Amino acid sequence: MLVEQGDTGRECYVIVSGKAAVKRGNRTVNTVGPGDCIGELSLLDHGPRTATVEVTTDMDVLVLGSRQFA
Repeated sequence: MLVEQGDTGRECYVIVSGKAAVKRGNRTVNTVGPGDCIGELSLLDHGPRTATVEVTTDMDVLVLGSRQFA
């Protein structure tokens, strides 16, 4: 699991390689892959994560903390 719905986000992720499923509750609402960004909303509004992101393949990601994002 990359991020979990409801958790406070302190970083965002840019997917370099691999894929992940975006879920709200038990329902898959999207699939993300290379070039996609995950978690940017939590960095902008300092609110809880709006979805869970489960890794479905091996992944390489770039991690940006709130300081680097600003």
